Amino acid sequence: MRELTCPLVDLDEQHSWVGRHCAAVALHYVYTNLCHIPRNMRITAAMAAGITDRVWTLEPFAIAAISRRTSLG
Repeated sequence: MRELTCPLVDLDEQHSWVGRHCAAVALHYVYTNLCHIPRNMRITAAMAAGITDRVWTLEPFAIAAISRRTSLG
């Protein structure tokens, strides 16, 4: 019986790892485009594209992620 359950447990662990990895990639994308000001520019990439008019911080995104996590679970 143990042989039948091990692959399912491994699949669940991989799925949770993939979800955390996707969240980390998304956070990096947000930081790069909305928060980070490169040395050779005076504005963020999103400001240069005309998407936003201010430099963002990660605090609103963290609050939204935490509130969504608590409301789901």
